[in-house]
Amino acid sequence: MEKGVFLGELPCQKGAYNQNRIYFLYDERFIPAKTKLLTFTAYEFRSAEDGSIRMKRFESGTWIRFYDPDWREFTAFLKERGMGDCGRYFRYGLTDQNDPVLAEIRAKTECDGKHPYSANERPSSWPKYEEPLDPLFAGETGIRTWMEKFLP
Repeated sequence: MEKGVFLGELPCQKGAYNQNRIYFLYDERFIPAKTKLLTFTAYEFRSAEDGSIRMKRFESGTWIRFYDPDWREFTAFLKERGMGDCGRYFRYGLTDQNDPVLAEIRAKTECDGKHPYSANERPSSWPKYEEPLDPLFAGETGIRTWMEKFLP
């Protein structure tokens, strides 16, 4: 990552077609050394009665399939079934402070046998979604940021 800061990776869960890892930062610039578990913003997708897609936000530390050190990117690809024709895909970058930031969201909720992808592919033909604006989480002016800063 940088001098004295290392990225650690631990296999967490492995299924028939999904696998997840935990990532953490190990910072030996401090005595004793510090560790920080990386957490990633993600979304559940549900089809509503009106045909629209509802997204529900959550945070996870056990979400990531792999890390690409050349691009400094993490990828989460959760296939709903083995052929990879439906599921959720998330790509994350890192800030200068080594905090994960969501860069891309793709999801296909209908398992119809069309547009399958392997675990190593980016499902580029799947619908792309923007991260919903939630005032509780909106940057420096968000309520959550204010609460974390001023409330114990």
